[in-house]
Amino acid sequence: MPESSPSVLIIRLDAIGDALALTPLLAALGADAVPVDVVLRRGNAGVFASRAVRQTVIGDFKLRSSDRATIDAIEALGRELQTQRYSHVLVATEDPGGYRLARATGAPVRVGFTHVWGKPFKTLWTRQFLTRSIHRSAGEDHCKPHECEVLFRLAAPLIGEQEPTRDLARLRPLVLEAEPAPDERVAVQITDKW
Repeated sequence: MPESSPSVLIIRLDAIGDALALTPLLAALGADAVPVDVVLRRGNAGVFASRAVRQTVIGDFKLRSSDRATIDAIEALGRELQTQRYSHVLVATEDPGGYRLARATGAPVRVGFTHVWGKPFKTLWTRQFLTRSIHRSAGEDHCKPHECEVLFRLAAPLIGEQEPTRDLARLRPLVLEAEPAPDERVAVQITDKW
């Protein structure tokens, strides 16, 4: 791969539905032949089909923790990921560990969210880890864009598409290895948030 070709690491340390919200972004990056790796939690590491990403990395450190063991685990994972020489790291999570990991990779471009007025102290804290920030509403906003649209903005300079696709023919292969046989079952995701 030439030095000028972008390669992307996306850090998403959230629940399975949050990880799936990355699917339109993965479709756009794939359409532009941008190699993508993702950092997910162990519980949702198998959410994407093998063709969706180049590699899935497990973020096996404690969330919302700044104890020494957690920081050491994040820094160790960051050193391991440095060998991939990512051009861009997209922090698609609110967890502080995601921001720390982004910096630990040594990537020259690190993009994540800030909440200037909603969370001013967190905004100041996150800016030390990012090279570019995207504003995201921190509170209840009935006019805010869908999560897929917000995530799309993280990679805007890398992709040719202007908005997330809704084309199921493009999205389905990124989540399913093969088309399932139709049946009458209904699936419900129950999380500890409920």
